[in-house]
Amino acid sequence: MQSPDQNPEVFGSMAALAGLELSPDRALALAEAAAPIHALLKTLSSRDLGETPPATAFSAAWK
Repeated sequence: MQSPDQNPEVFGSMAALAGLELSPDRALALAEAAAPIHALLKTLSSRDLGETPPATAFSAAWK
């Protein structure tokens, strides 16, 4: 079973929502190209970052 990020129909639907025409062959190529990127992102999102302060705690002031 394919995950949603590997399903060419998802890419076709997104293109249609954007008002673009996307052939089924191109949608399949996009799904295949996106699969390794999505796998990497899933790996990164599973990492425990511990006590990382939120971005609002950053101060770029020159003191």
